[in-house]
Amino acid sequence: MWRLLGNVRAAERERFVFFAGLGGLVAIAQMLGQAGAESLFLARLGAARLPATFVAASLTTVAVSLLYALRVGRARNDRVLVELLAVAAFAVALAAFAVRAGSAPGLVALYCLFFATQAVLTNHYWTFVGDFFDTLAAKRLVPLFTVGLSLGGAFGGMTALGVVSALSAEALLAGWALGLLFAAALVLGSRARLQRMYEQFHPRA
Repeated sequence: MWRLLGNVRAAERERFVFFAGLGGLVAIAQMLGQAGAESLFLARLGAARLPATFVAASLTTVAVSLLYALRVGRARNDRVLVELLAVAAFAVALAAFAVRAGSAPGLVALYCLFFATQAVLTNHYWTFVGDFFDTLAAKRLVPLFTVGLSLGGAFGGMTALGVVSALSAEALLAGWALGLLFAAALVLGSRARLQRMYEQFHPRA
């Protein structure tokens, strides 16, 4: 594998594997969310409602991004990521319960949540990665991290097909929320490891 990933130097491998895996996991959860939110929206509300919902999703993303900007930089990036993932999972669960009860606004909320979480989580992922790789390393590794994110999205899409076939589109929403929580648990449970990797990258920190 490391011959194929020749741009990853020996001292970077542990960090690379962790962040590529984390990004892939979040991408899987987000793909489940996109598939669930879009399929339910189109099935129950129809394509005619999409233009207005795109506007609502854009405004929601702006508002959530502003809230994120007020939080980021005030705590360690691993802690902020755990908070973002947990809040996103909770919001998805609330909207999913509303959808299960037949709420049309819940469907709109899910659509808006996907775009907002995608923007903020992707932004903070790269911010978090930046704590562990310098600029020169980033030039070599960002394309490989992007491959990892894309593979996660592809796997999430295949998983979505299986979930819809075996269960229902609503089950995708549960997978979305659980995937985000699992990613939060991964970061939370890796704090000691992250601290060690950070100290190796910043020996004077």
